[in-house]
Amino acid sequence: MTNKRKSIQIDRDNLRAAVRKLGNEYMFYMLDDAIELLSPPKLHKIAKKYLNLDRLVPDAEHAKRPSLIADVKRFEKASLDGEYYESFFVDSKNYRQQSAGTSAWIAEFGRHLDRCVVEAKKGQPTEVREAMDILFALLDRSCPRPVSKLTSTTTWTTSGGTTPRPRSSATRTP
Repeated sequence: MTNKRKSIQIDRDNLRAAVRKLGNEYMFYMLDDAIELLSPPKLHKIAKKYLNLDRLVPDAEHAKRPSLIADVKRFEKASLDGEYYESFFVDSKNYRQQSAGTSAWIAEFGRHLDRCVVEAKKGQPTEVREAMDILFALLDRSCPRPVSKLTSTTTWTTSGGTTPRPRSSATRTP
């Protein structure tokens, strides 16, 4: 028995209005998900309006999609090297905000978790376990409390505050 959800029609004007009410963090997550869902021609059409396409060409290392472990290890290295860190002044007006780097880290972390779920269904338990160990070790380094005490959200700490983020794309609603 297949469990297919019936697709509902979405009014684009209502969607635009709802997106305008989202915080930047959730717009970032939505855009990240959309990038994964778009076909190459549609992604090209949108990207060329806003970005220099010459800077988006994959280098030889990224021409073929890397293995889950290689991808997660690259993310781990970038995280530990501070590539997602962005300093910003925290005061009483913006103490609940997070940097774009933190939003990018959270989105990338979620993308890797989502990929682990997909790979687990393909029957690669050793690779998935190793990838998840790396990801949760990164989370342990950045979390103000043990991961086991987290419930429905993952928390990434920036200087001055914490921001909850849904764990998977299935629950990304504000």
